[in-house]
Amino acid sequence: LLVKVKSAAAKADKDAEVVGVQKEACLEKARVIGVEKDAANAELDKAMPFLHEANDAANSITPKDIQELKTNRNPSDIIRLVIDGVLLLFQRSLVPVKFKVHTIKKLEVDFIMDSFNEFGGPLMGSMTFLPDLFHFSKVEKDNINDETCELLEPYINLENFTPDVAKAASGASAGLCKWVKAMRMYCQAAKIVKPKLDYLKVQEAKLEKAMSELAAAEAELAKVMAAKKELEDQLAKVMSDKQELQDKADATKAKMDQANRLINGLAGERDRWTEDSKNFAIKRQKLCGDVAIAAGFVTYCGPFNSEFRDSIYRESFLQDAQKREVPASDFVDLVAFLVDSATIGEWSLEGLPSDDLSIQNAIMVTRSSRYPLMIDPQGQANAWVKTRERERISNGLNNCITTLATNRLKDQLEFCLGEGLPFLIENVENEMDPLLDPVLDKAI
Repeated sequence: LLVKVKSAAAKADKDAEVVGVQKEACLEKARVIGVEKDAANAELDKAMPFLHEANDAANSITPKDIQELKTNRNPSDIIRLVIDGVLLLFQRSLVPVKFKVHTIKKLEVDFIMDSFNEFGGPLMGSMTFLPDLFHFSKVEKDNINDETCELLEPYINLENFTPDVAKAASGASAGLCKWVKAMRMYCQAAKIVKPKLDYLKVQEAKLEKAMSELAAAEAELAKVMAAKKELEDQLAKVMSDKQELQDKADATKAKMDQANRLINGLAGERDRWTEDSKNFAIKRQKLCGDVAIAAGFVTYCGPFNSEFRDSIYRESFLQDAQKREVPASDFVDLVAFLVDSATIGEWSLEGLPSDDLSIQNAIMVTRSSRYPLMIDPQGQANAWVKTRERERISNGLNNCITTLATNRLKDQLEFCLGEGLPFLIENVENEMDPLLDPVLDKAI
């Protein structure tokens, strides 16, 4: 099985290397085509303003303007020359070249004979002239050739061949003049872009074919990798079973060694266990008195300082227990008896000071069944309680911390009682609000 896995891995690695090279080539080709396409689109974008200008010019011409030109039996020379420009773009016939003097903007201009009477007029008279104009701008604009642009050049270069001059003669001729000039400019800009776009189409077709071949190669590689993974999974299962058996053998050996060490070590532990058993029996006998002392401490020693608490514990609780012959230890470490070190560490992380008095106070707060009244000039207990109950206080919508002076005391108390949330009253002085008596007496 291991030999099969190694063979499949070698084949997969070889195929992956071939596919990786093929993929890099395709990605590089795609990158180059993308750069060339961006450049071509940038050139095309330069030509688009001329096309927009032509479309705007065509849209500015209305059927009323065309009808006006049709009824003009003797149009001015600028109109005639503009219509010649339209005839050239539509690749319609023109009269043979003859010399003629035209009058444009009251100036005589030497130029060729116009074709308005023979061809321009019939073109204008066509019912489809305006739709043909829009169709040409949308569909046939890329069919304008270099010869057409060359024939338009003399018209464009005429000094007064401008929309402003044409507008003085006719509103429609101004739009047509602008359209002719814009189409010629679009042709000059687009002829730079079109070969690039054609080249890009060919390159994109090649890239599509290469990507298709790459996809087929990646599919074949996926099959090889799947077969490799299946063999690796089989090998992994076999190795896992082997490791499991080895672990069981090691665990059994470890248990045997541990049992032998335990048997050897227990030989000297009998005396200590006997002594611990006696001590445990003594502690169990004294547990009742220890619990009573601890309960008395929690119940009655809260208002006093550390020295007086210690005095009460030694001179009252211990002596009373001995007097009444209640079994109790000679000394009870109340902190260790009532709380473990992990809880003390947690309190310390919550901000509780680490001295014995603070820990005793925390025990009374958390272990007593009554609600604590904390005399806290330094604000340490207040800060500890707020930290300890931070999460539940945050759920109280500003109802968990209050003072007796607030007019919302009743609502806040009802909310916290109903939701089971802590209720902290700050700045309490000598008297309590009678509203709190049933709660403090737990008479609710």
